[in-house]
Amino acid sequence: MRVSPTMRAEAGISTGSGKSVRRKTIPLFGAATIFGIIQVIKPARLTLRADGFELSQPPKGAKFTPWSHVETFYIFRLRGNKFVAYTYTSARPQGVISKVGRAMGAQATLPNLFSMKTEELAGLMESRRRQAVGTAPTGIAAQPQIVS
Repeated sequence: MRVSPTMRAEAGISTGSGKSVRRKTIPLFGAATIFGIIQVIKPARLTLRADGFELSQPPKGAKFTPWSHVETFYIFRLRGNKFVAYTYTSARPQGVISKVGRAMGAQATLPNLFSMKTEELAGLMESRRRQAVGTAPTGIAAQPQIVS
């Protein structure tokens, strides 16, 4: 099958100069570079407090979640990557996205950007949550469950 110049133009295929491809890739890589620089200058930060945890993730800003709004922390695997995931209690209002996420296995996740191992972070957060809501096991660290 022969491809005419008109078909190439409609498909966005360059006919030799590469301008069409450059017009699309330069802004994409430029934006990725800007976000990469922001992550280096001001990386994501997770702060564990007595009343909850705060995730600061530029350019979004900080988001605070009280321990009482979290049902449990666990390890969620997606395409070979591990994330700290958690489900909300009924105390927190749940929208459509939250309900869909829960049905898929992870209602909310933390970015995998921290130096602590995923299992250790999930265990620490589950232990802090249990202490805060008064269900801490005595002498045994909380072990997060793994969901694939």
